[in-house]
Amino acid sequence: FFLLRIFAGQFLLESSRYDEAAAEYETAAELAPDDVDAVLNAANALRQAGINSKAEKFYRRAVLLQPNITIKSDQGSLLSTGDS
Repeated sequence: FFLLRIFAGQFLLESSRYDEAAAEYETAAELAPDDVDAVLNAANALRQAGINSKAEKFYRRAVLLQPNITIKSDQGSLLSTGDS
């Protein structure tokens, strides 16, 4: 089910259906909580959906999973500003 959620999220994201994509990626991240890519996909989709406070939580989780991760400055700005 994990890959199905990833593929569905990707399709929905490419279709500009950000809320639905975020939900699929969030489910994928729940199915594989240690998969940093799944967590980042959820964070990015949530950000594109404008759900910044939740996106911030996923970005923070990604950093905890992989402390040396590089997050783009526009994504990381949520971590420093707490924008919601």
